[in-house]
Amino acid sequence: MARGTTLANLLLMLKAETGQVMTAGVGEAEDTRLKYLLAQQQQWLAAEFDWPFLERTGDVLFTAGDRTGTLPTTLDYERPVRVVALDSDVWRPLVYGISPEEFIVWNSDEAETADPILKWKYATDTTFEVWPMPATATTVRFTGQKRLSALVETTDTADLDDLLIVLFTAAELLAGQKQADAQASLGLQACPVPGAGPPHQEHRQQGGGRQH
Repeated sequence: MARGTTLANLLLMLKAETGQVMTAGVGEAEDTRLKYLLAQQQQWLAAEFDWPFLERTGDVLFTAGDRTGTLPTTLDYERPVRVVALDSDVWRPLVYGISPEEFIVWNSDEAETADPILKWKYATDTTFEVWPMPATATTVRFTGQKRLSALVETTDTADLDDLLIVLFTAAELLAGQKQADAQASLGLQACPVPGAGPPHQEHRQQGGGRQH
């Protein structure tokens, strides 16, 4: 069991698990399908469970009077994120959501500023807004699950455990083929997932995940 396994090796492991021909270059169309299924399985596992080893942070610097900042590009914003802002030397949690009622107190449209920052919200796909706009320079910190690395080329490497990805993919393939071997593999889905926390829906926090 290992992380960082190449897609080429994941493909070989999957073929061995499902009893397919392992000769390179044989059945290129099927190889393309299997690589797609492996990548999709990793995406599903990453979305379904919390993975402590994938947790990352990203800091965004704000100068006095800044209203928006650029979201750290390393995080997956379809997953829950925790957001805090530096108040002197203390990190204070920010509440998600900025409504017009807030502007009665400090109106960002009128460039009114105050410390500390109390709230945040997504502004665009790549930016976020804070309220009130800071009166002094500060830092906003995002903590969440890293965006998965691409798993498209044969040299691309998996972020999650190779056996976990392969066995879950094999279970779906065999089940689709109605093979008896699928029963043992499908049992994986009822077992604890190594290295993972509970399904992340149980831990969704305010402001976590994009709203659609």
